[in-house]
Amino acid sequence: MKRCQRGFLLPRQSLLILLHLSWSLSSSVPHPSSHLCLPDQRAALLRFKDDVSLSDFCGDDYYNLYPKTESWNRSTGCCSWDGVECDSLTGHVIGIDLSHSCITGPLLASANDSLFRLHSLRRLDLSYNDINGTLDGLFRLHGLRRLNLAYNHFNLRIDSFYWSTIVQWL
Repeated sequence: MKRCQRGFLLPRQSLLILLHLSWSLSSSVPHPSSHLCLPDQRAALLRFKDDVSLSDFCGDDYYNLYPKTESWNRSTGCCSWDGVECDSLTGHVIGIDLSHSCITGPLLASANDSLFRLHSLRRLDLSYNDINGTLDGLFRLHGLRRLNLAYNHFNLRIDSFYWSTIVQWL
């Protein structure tokens, strides 16, 4: 038996049980950002995942290619998904990093529309994929502070309206 500061006697087994209970309770509490995933944010990201195409040739270790969207599913919180960053207080998606994620083909209008539902999105990285087509829809994401589209195959015709939008971001 061990004597506590106040004079109570605690058997070693009681002390071990208390320590085990304390540890198991603290380890069972999810990380704060993992449970904050808002239902509308998750739905928008899952819609985006459904609307993009992935290359059949993916998983190159040299270039660190893997489809980050494979971790995106309904059974886990979107804030714990690969490439997704959430605000730790509100649970809003503030960053998406899908660089090197084997995305191929054009970004369909529906994929763009799902991104527009993420009103707090500040950073979007779609670099090092094989995305082609136009950029028109992406310029409607007014809250973006950082947009990386490097190493894709976009048709780079940017009219004056979109150019003025880009300049306002700078």
